[in-house]
Amino acid sequence: MLGDSQFPITITIMKKSILIFAAFYFAACTTLTPPPTLASLSTFTPPPPTPIITLTPTRPPTLAPTLTPPPPPTATSGCPVNPFLKSLKPLIAYAEFDLTYNVILNNRALNIWFVEPKIDPNAVGDQIAKNVSLAQLSAATVSAKLATGDAKCLSSMVNVINPIVVDRNYNGWFSGIIKLSDASANVPLENKVNTFTVSYLRTKPAAPPSTTPAQSCKWTEARAKMQKHFAPTRENVGFEFVIDETGINAYAQWDGEIDMTMIPALLNVALESRCLHPAIDQLVVILVDADGKINLIGQTPGSAVRSSNYANDVPNQFKILYPQQR
Repeated sequence: MLGDSQFPITITIMKKSILIFAAFYFAACTTLTPPPTLASLSTFTPPPPTPIITLTPTRPPTLAPTLTPPPPPTATSGCPVNPFLKSLKPLIAYAEFDLTYNVILNNRALNIWFVEPKIDPNAVGDQIAKNVSLAQLSAATVSAKLATGDAKCLSSMVNVINPIVVDRNYNGWFSGIIKLSDASANVPLENKVNTFTVSYLRTKPAAPPSTTPAQSCKWTEARAKMQKHFAPTRENVGFEFVIDETGINAYAQWDGEIDMTMIPALLNVALESRCLHPAIDQLVVILVDADGKINLIGQTPGSAVRSSNYANDVPNQFKILYPQQR
């Protein structure tokens, strides 16, 4: 039965790309780059192997956008998630970014994934360290800007900000967690950089992109199609793409119920991922409620996404990482 579970967690705040919080990455369950949409699932006492859940799709994925139902509204602190996120998005100066919100344990995180066009994806030698410094400064800048949003909502809803910085080829360069109080402090940006709890720093050159095969698609195209399966009023829906030493990973977060309605949503996201180049190694899914509370984290392998029988393979090879299955 899906839902909350209690298990010992040893928090080592280490954040890397996405999953969004300073305190909890499923690194013990998987070696994926922390999603973007999870702030740092750092390290926790590993549970026993999670069984693969076997789900039968209620219907095949659709080529035309099929809107899945959002979760029912719940009582909030007076700052509903959708309008809160909508008010923050104009603060982001980057052309390609993703902003989501989620809550797990005591971490209430704004997760901001963005493409920094000034980073050189072909950097080698000393240029790698320069790229990392640029990525850290950009992360501090974006975090500080987000901290200027609605003070009432920020103070009641957010305690950490989790930036994930990639270059134009989606190579990850930096991911970290910064406390809201540090992001909003009236100090130079260089000082803010030093307050990050670092989850990931690139230390090696990124692999050069390979030739794009015919009939494949770029991340911008796939992401736009994924978004069309969710009503535009659902601001807490996001998709991120990160390439690093752990592989080529796509992350998807949406607000929805943990029931059979999640299967069409999962299949629709997988459908739009099939054409991606470079092909993904993992699709990580984060399901939140109307208030951003994470109710489920799972992953399915890229091989299932690309399978000729993917409508069955994607749900049948979907592994639940959180909550722990007993």
